[in-house]
Amino acid sequence: MNKEAFNNKYMEKGGFQKLYEMKDNLCTLQNIANHFGVCRDRVRQLMIEIFNEKYDPRIARRNKKINMLVEYMKDNGIDNTKQTFKTIGDYYMKMAIKYYKFFPIKSTNIELSK
Repeated sequence: MNKEAFNNKYMEKGGFQKLYEMKDNLCTLQNIANHFGVCRDRVRQLMIEIFNEKYDPRIARRNKKINMLVEYMKDNGIDNTKQTFKTIGDYYMKMAIKYYKFFPIKSTNIELSK
């Protein structure tokens, strides 16, 4: 299915624009499936058919959290960041500290691989 066919079939639910918005907002496969009334596997197939890529928002969410922590560290330091975000999880904090020390400049957008 291409973008136009998807848009025609699901226009009453927002069509391609809504699918793109949900993808951009890192919604889960299940949330997207629920919205369009299909199963998660169909959403997975549609992402490949329409966007030519597998969709896994977990990686992007992880990167977003780490980037947020690094940006906060740049203005507030490591200790203050640890205190402020003490419930965020050890993995995220360790990765943020690692990248903060490795890239101590003001503007960093970290893209971690799978």
